[in-house]
Amino acid sequence: MWFRKKKDAPALLEIDALRTEFPLLVQHDVAYLDSAATAHKPRAVLDAEREYYEKRNANVHRGVYKLADESTQTYENARTAVASFFGAKPDEVVFTSGATHALNLGVHILDYALALKEGDEIVTTIAEHHSLFVPLQQVAKRTGATLVVVPLTDGTITAERISEHLTSKTKLIAVASSSNVLGYTLDVRKIKKGRAVLFVDACQSAAHARMELGHIDVLAVSAHKLYGPMGIGALVAKETLLEEGEPLLFGGSMIANVTVEDTTWAEPPARYEAGTPNVAGAVGFATALAFLQKNLPEASRREQELTLLAEETIKEFGTLIGQKAGTRTAPIISFVVDGVHAHDVAQVLDAFGVCVRAGQHCAQPLHDALGVAASVRVSLGMYTTRADIEKLREGLAHATKVLGRAVGR
Repeated sequence: MWFRKKKDAPALLEIDALRTEFPLLVQHDVAYLDSAATAHKPRAVLDAEREYYEKRNANVHRGVYKLADESTQTYENARTAVASFFGAKPDEVVFTSGATHALNLGVHILDYALALKEGDEIVTTIAEHHSLFVPLQQVAKRTGATLVVVPLTDGTITAERISEHLTSKTKLIAVASSSNVLGYTLDVRKIKKGRAVLFVDACQSAAHARMELGHIDVLAVSAHKLYGPMGIGALVAKETLLEEGEPLLFGGSMIANVTVEDTTWAEPPARYEAGTPNVAGAVGFATALAFLQKNLPEASRREQELTLLAEETIKEFGTLIGQKAGTRTAPIISFVVDGVHAHDVAQVLDAFGVCVRAGQHCAQPLHDALGVAASVRVSLGMYTTRADIEKLREGLAHATKVLGRAVGR
């Protein structure tokens, strides 16, 4: 679901000026087409993290001295900013080490909050990232709940198709709002969830369209895919679910009281944030979201245009998997070149200064269902240009010529 520009939206920097905000792209002459794996960081994010360490570094929620108090306030201000971006209250934001942590923690909390048991159903799809699919699989095995896996239909998954698999036994629906392989985006608001809880992996959609709590009960994101730092993410969940869940990690800051006999937990979100948090990362995360919000509407429009151009380019040399050309709703394109391994294609592209992902993209069940051993993935960001797509064309032309000759094509 591409973000539509509002009349009062702030103006986006012109693309050349925008790219200068990303120091790595200034220093390296590459066509970076791997933003689904990690996005580059604008200077504002790098400056915010450095400023925190230079001016306010102290452990949070511990010291009573002024510097510690300033650090704690900085951390909680970052939480408030993240909450605002996702339409949540600050106490509904749990900072994590990234999306993998957030997804595992979310499944763990919901296991307790929903008291999953034999006879219950958990609905997911064949297209999920391992960081969601595997925790769901394991909790189903442990509790005896049934894991219902929605298959592909014409290379995609739709909200309507998911809704068809829901029954009175469905307690949890856990899906990605955008596939990290196939380039579709679910309109999760159309999932007819009934009394079930809807848990959304928003990692690949939040950089391109706003995602908010509401119809969604729980969502997980990773800062580094949103132009923020690595090593931090968030689980954003409705307060009632966090109150009913149990912690995954134990240690400092997450307890109310400890005796020899027993321990009681702090109120959320502290209950789920054991140990020293990544405060500088939280500051960088909040800064990245402000940068993204400023540029999001126009960036999404440009990404859509360049995705269409990239599809047409790739079709000259390979076969798209998943969405048909022109129907893709996320700037992610996976493809195969007949008779050539994806890793070989990626290595030749690298020689042309083109950065892409090759492999199964942490989605092995999906690739098995497609009958594809591995694929090449092109993914765009707000800094992608037509020149990047032209580099991709040159690299693919050379790759198919050289590698195709090697396999006798």
